[in-house]
Amino acid sequence: MVHKFDPARMGSLTSERRQQAVKPLDLLQRAGLQAGDRVLDLGCGAGFFTVPAARLVGPQGNVTAVDVQAAMVAATQDRTHQEGLSNVVVLAAGEYALPPGLPAFDWIILAYVLHEVAEPGRLLELALKALKPDGRLLLIEWPKEDGPHGPPAHERLAPEELAAFYQPLNLQEVNFWEGGPEYYALVLTRRDSL
Repeated sequence: MVHKFDPARMGSLTSERRQQAVKPLDLLQRAGLQAGDRVLDLGCGAGFFTVPAARLVGPQGNVTAVDVQAAMVAATQDRTHQEGLSNVVVLAAGEYALPPGLPAFDWIILAYVLHEVAEPGRLLELALKALKPDGRLLLIEWPKEDGPHGPPAHERLAPEELAAFYQPLNLQEVNFWEGGPEYYALVLTRRDSL
């Protein structure tokens, strides 16, 4: 049974413990985000990756952050405002629908999202439609093992399970690395863009 993260526990999403364990800015740099990129943080939660992505792409780039939960949208809006970031737009979205009128993106971040939806392949298809032809997807998920943080192992998606969703969409792995018990990361692009 798929379930959404409980907004009542939102503080854990941006905690100092999590900042140290994941190091989101380092993770995004390793993936390849750079100044001037246009980024979609799909399922932004409380803005854990939105804020470092906005800093990384700088004033010549921008980040669009979307989430299905109103509390998460409000939290990300508050956080980006407190951080003084003028290159971020935060919007509400449907489970498998993006707000209309969005541009094509250089990067789409799906961080800890695919294990929360009933149809991961459908969400990846939606993301692909919003991606530039040579753009990249950054997928971040929990390792498929029980740990002190995150969902139980049976709710997590192993890398090979994710491959079953993205390979039929003509997506190919460009980079993969493990971040200990907190995450693994996959960078994908269209096969024909390599």
